Amino acid sequence: MNTVSGRFSGLNITPMQFQRYLLVGLIGLYMLYPRHLPWISVTLHGSLLALISLVYIIAHRGFIDTRLALPYLLFLIPLILSMLFSCGSFNAIYLRFYISSGIASYLTAFYFHKPNSLDSLLFVVYFILFSAVLTALQLFSDLLPSLSWVEHSQTLLGWGKSGDPILYGMFLIFGTIFFVVLYCNGRKKYVLLLLQIMMVAIVVNASRAVWIGTLAGVLTLAFLRGETKLCVLLLMMFGLAFSGVRAIGAVIPSLVASSSSKPRSELMYKTNPKYFMRELSQEASKRGRYGILLTGLRMWRQYPLLGVGPGNFEKKSTEFAVPEQLSKQVRDEDYFDPQNIYLAILSESGTLGFVGFLGMLSLVILRFFKQFTHSKGKHRLRLAGIFSFFMGLSVVGLAHDVHLDRLYWIALGFLNGAGAYHD
Repeated sequence: MNTVSGRFSGLNITPMQFQRYLLVGLIGLYMLYPRHLPWISVTLHGSLLALISLVYIIAHRGFIDTRLALPYLLFLIPLILSMLFSCGSFNAIYLRFYISSGIASYLTAFYFHKPNSLDSLLFVVYFILFSAVLTALQLFSDLLPSLSWVEHSQTLLGWGKSGDPILYGMFLIFGTIFFVVLYCNGRKKYVLLLLQIMMVAIVVNASRAVWIGTLAGVLTLAFLRGETKLCVLLLMMFGLAFSGVRAIGAVIPSLVASSSSKPRSELMYKTNPKYFMRELSQEASKRGRYGILLTGLRMWRQYPLLGVGPGNFEKKSTEFAVPEQLSKQVRDEDYFDPQNIYLAILSESGTLGFVGFLGMLSLVILRFFKQFTHSKGKHRLRLAGIFSFFMGLSVVGLAHDVHLDRLYWIALGFLNGAGAYHD
């Protein structure tokens, strides 16, 4: 990337420094605004696009770097066609995710291209880590009333509503991968304690998809590192967390029920995986997901080229559903989610969007591994961490529609940016 030389008139900062500070502010604004204020959403995202464009014009000779933009165009073009010509109402829900992914992609690419020259990426990383720690405390606040302030902090940060195990789990996966990378970098024993606490929080989070996604992420990291001992250690730590939480799951609710406003059943749900799995499997597991799968395929069969429109699965779900094929829990809802990222893309954006989405992922991953094979040392470790985080979220996406959250797209941006440049 070629930068404009010189300094701004009257300001003792270079264009690149100006870009860095402005991007930090933009990222903070974008990530911190509360989701429960939708009326400012359109204005905010439009302003962000304008400001980011201005930064590119000021600090660079070129407006768009094709190496970063090409993967996104593979999915963006059919996505726009689906928004304009599908049977559903116009919904620009994916465009806001493209903004966050594009920012993360640009920062990551520049960080790896010129290490230590742009520290805005670290701002993003540590902000997500901070949210992961808050998430762990949030889960423990059900057992420790003194931590109830954490729930209000999460709402203020705008990262989601209380009781959303998938959204919380995505942050916990990031925290786990971060601490594994930190341990590999220095082999500090205290990092193992932090890692164990994070794994306990993941078990308490009570989402089987998050459990499997976490294991997929950390085992991918161990595999890329070629460390069998690390793989065994991580499996043992997760097994210890699972067995420990399960062992005390029936005891803790009885001890804290008298001092907690939460009913015993909810405490059991949070602390006893066996209770959670039994309750979930009765209503929302096999039969529920099978019925949702058939619903999505009906949408695609009727609108095979462009689908029902981005973000319109929920609106169209009851129209295409057959109640007899759904579980009672799903049947009683006014609408339901696709529960699978690939089903959502296929039904909402049709064959063109599905092929474009797979093409985007394939290009990003292939280019990333081309960079990974030429890397070494700490650079290679960071790349392994980025891919492991995205892999963990992708596994979660097999059972949930994680594409409707910014963190998945930020992870994709990390991956895209990391593979954009070659030494």
